[in-house]
Amino acid sequence: MTKPQKVRPYLTTRSLLPENQETPIQFINNDSVENQLFFRRNHFTYPTLSNSNYWLPINGAVSAPLLLSMQDILQYPSKTVEVVLECSGDKRNLFEPKTFGEQWEKGAIRGSGKVYHYGYYLNYLA
Repeated sequence: MTKPQKVRPYLTTRSLLPENQETPIQFINNDSVENQLFFRRNHFTYPTLSNSNYWLPINGAVSAPLLLSMQDILQYPSKTVEVVLECSGDKRNLFEPKTFGEQWEKGAIRGSGKVYHYGYYLNYLA
């Protein structure tokens, strides 16, 4: 069951199911944007996951197929990197001719400064 997403009054809501809310442009004018103002871009609703019911299959061009649990993945080396994130549909409302999709204005971007991605190297998993 999908839990309803909440409207965040400090973001511009494009849709709630799936959740698509953009940062008002006046909050992007400096090097640091607070996490609560981070744009939210989703193609689907959020899945309900837990460490006990999440499995990652790795197959295809690998030496041996794997089926990893979340506990397995958490044992591998991880890394945190500073990144810039921008939705490929940012400024879609300015496209001519108009294109299909959420009509984002200029708020589907998160510049440098306190933007971090934490994850695991795939080459350790395969």
